[in-house]
Amino acid sequence: MSDEAKRRVIDYYNQEAAGYIAQYRTRRLDQEFYPANDIRLEIVIARLRALGCRTVLDVGCGSGGPLLRMLAEGFDARGFDFAPAMVDGARHALADAGHDERRVSGGDVEDPSTLPSGRFDAIVATGVFPHNLDDAKAYGTVRGALTERGVALIEYRNALMSLFSLNAYSYRFFTGELIDLPALPAGLAAAAEAFLADRFAVPPIEREKGKAIQYDQILARFHNPLNLADEVAAHGFALAATHFYHFHCAPPHFEQSDRDAFRAASLTMERSSDWRGYFMASAFVAELRSRSE
Repeated sequence: MSDEAKRRVIDYYNQEAAGYIAQYRTRRLDQEFYPANDIRLEIVIARLRALGCRTVLDVGCGSGGPLLRMLAEGFDARGFDFAPAMVDGARHALADAGHDERRVSGGDVEDPSTLPSGRFDAIVATGVFPHNLDDAKAYGTVRGALTERGVALIEYRNALMSLFSLNAYSYRFFTGELIDLPALPAGLAAAAEAFLADRFAVPPIEREKGKAIQYDQILARFHNPLNLADEVAAHGFALAATHFYHFHCAPPHFEQSDRDAFRAASLTMERSSDWRGYFMASAFVAELRSRSE
């Protein structure tokens, strides 16, 4: 991926900045979309409390919603973001709440020179790692900013939910990840691909109609929770726990026809340790610790 891919991600988040914080200030059932980010924040806050963290660095802090919650909970929290409009929004939000706006700065997790100085008990990175161009740089930055016994809470998009979504994502997962099509005899490979294309012809839900840039048009990678431990080990981390969120009570196709019932039923499933999260949750927060411990 090129720097242009990152530029487009930044443009997307600049576009979102004006209304981004609203999702943390609106009742869950009243939000325009499923309140996944609000649920994720509750998981993060609960883990920070349980782990006894004091200092927190919010990587990709957006327009400041989670950072304000961390400060209200008594954590000594700072944040940074690579989208200038998000940084401006977060600084204004902190100032309006009586906090020092200098707790927020511009920065990129793939460039450690742009981070606030010091080391932190916890580093939170939500909505960040799907957009990395260079994971080695990003993980290295996180390791370098943690205290000796620090913890990283990193969010990933769940690749395995493609087995449950029964749509075009399923087709991509079956043909790109699950089945080794090039290893099959040519005739069998072609027949299998045609079969899967027919079965999974349903397009993903279009959630952002009318926006100049939609989320599905930017670099936003998926990760497989079953092999994440090996992936993070290559970067010096151990996977301590996996916390699933944004559950789907049925394949997402039904969210269009039965929105309110779908949302209400899905909210009752939000238990981050439920094994069904491997397939029915679209994202998860991984709890990582340095392998030197």
